[in-house]
Amino acid sequence: MSGLNVPEVVNPMRAQFDSGRTRSYTWRVEALKQAKKMVTERSDQLAAALASDLGKTTEEATITEMSVVLHEIDEALANLKEWMKPVQRPSPGVAMPCYSEVRQEPRGVVLVISPFNYPVSLALGPMVSAITGGNVCVIKPSELCPSVSSCIKRIVGEYFPGGGTISVVEGGIPENTALMAQPWDLVFFTGSGRVGKIIARAAADTLTPVVLELGGKSPVVVDKDLPDLTTMANRIAWGKTINAGQTCVAPDYMVCHKDQVENVSKAIVSRLDFMFGKDPSQSDFSRIVSTQHAQRLYDMIVEAEKGGAQVLCGGSAKCDPTNKYIAPTVIAKAPKGSRVLTEVR
Repeated sequence: MSGLNVPEVVNPMRAQFDSGRTRSYTWRVEALKQAKKMVTERSDQLAAALASDLGKTTEEATITEMSVVLHEIDEALANLKEWMKPVQRPSPGVAMPCYSEVRQEPRGVVLVISPFNYPVSLALGPMVSAITGGNVCVIKPSELCPSVSSCIKRIVGEYFPGGGTISVVEGGIPENTALMAQPWDLVFFTGSGRVGKIIARAAADTLTPVVLELGGKSPVVVDKDLPDLTTMANRIAWGKTINAGQTCVAPDYMVCHKDQVENVSKAIVSRLDFMFGKDPSQSDFSRIVSTQHAQRLYDMIVEAEKGGAQVLCGGSAKCDPTNKYIAPTVIAKAPKGSRVLTEVR
């Protein structure tokens, strides 16, 4: 069981929201600027935490994490005044004379449960949206990224002291369970479909509205009349290997015209060699979030190999799951029903 006292966290935040303080344009702008200052001034700390948890280089961390959050902040600051304006709507004739408009109202106290794959941008990005909407926000970072979780809690406490408007709760399943046992004005969850179902069931008990951003399968379809081979292979290889493939919309499997299978396969293997060299373990290729997740992926590759799959590069022999390393792997003729084809992220 968790020792977390959720009302102790939420009640002061609800009091802040009920006071009307967060509804104003002025507060939202000040909070967004403070968030931008936090991400900008503590980017080195965030990058170090990402390197510790996921093996991300500073360049990758900047591009896929901090820059994403800063872009969202700039977008909100540029458009906030317009977004807050009421939108006039026509009124039904039977209600005349009347005047109708749509007003964008804050939800209230929002819970953000973020995943492990992009633990900065998918924690602070939804926080930016919550602030933009005039809400107060509790962030629950992924327990699989302890360095990032600790860093986010520390810097949020520094730039938003007191926990009245933005608060961070650390922990694992017991803390998530305790949080979801309470009513919220909105829960924003990013993660797997399996956990998303658990979140949705728990939210239903308190009639809490939820936004579920879940994983899935992302196929690439290559027709006979393919575009420039090198350009296409570059894009597919980059999209699959960024963050060691831990992206919900990363290319998952390819359906290729039979006349192009050989050309496309050779091109992708060539681009992977170009990007990471003959031994990607010695390159800046990122790592899987945990040994358990790495072992699961390793087992999937072994299953495909035993089922007769053709390994074009990488493969189980090149992986080291105990050190969270899964080599960039290209498999042809994977057996139907094998987990590399069917498992949903």
